[in-house]
Amino acid sequence: MKKRNFVNVNINPCKMCMAHVSPGDVRHIKAMLRAFGLDAVIFPDISNTFDAPFSRDFQRIPKGGTTQADIAAMAGARATLEIGLTVPDPISPGKFLEDRFGVPLLRCPIPIGLANTDTFMRTLAQLAGRPVPARFPEAPDAGDPAQRTPAAPGCAP
Repeated sequence: MKKRNFVNVNINPCKMCMAHVSPGDVRHIKAMLRAFGLDAVIFPDISNTFDAPFSRDFQRIPKGGTTQADIAAMAGARATLEIGLTVPDPISPGKFLEDRFGVPLLRCPIPIGLANTDTFMRTLAQLAGRPVPARFPEAPDAGDPAQRTPAAPGCAP
């Protein structure tokens, strides 16, 4: 399968782990990806479904989120970034995509706190092939080199 120029982002793809990420967190991660110029399939994308306004008409599965077409396209991504280090290989979508379709897998902690956010930003910069955008002046590798935080490793394969 020919690789396309987008990345997969799996956010805690484990039911019991979802409590760690809110719809607002997913929206912020999407904004960070856009700032780096990265086109991504977010799975699951709860940014507009888990905090939708009240409706008298019950919908078992709200509209929005990751589409079936997006999920099918994930096999053609140039990389998968799995956010959350608690997903065992047997149930990891990223590991499945790596084993079945050869999509490289990077595992990254949730970008909460300085060290984890620095790691996440460095990984996005690496995936994008560009420096950290100026909109994130406190991020690693941005601004005055004397003011940078000590190097943290990128996300691990």
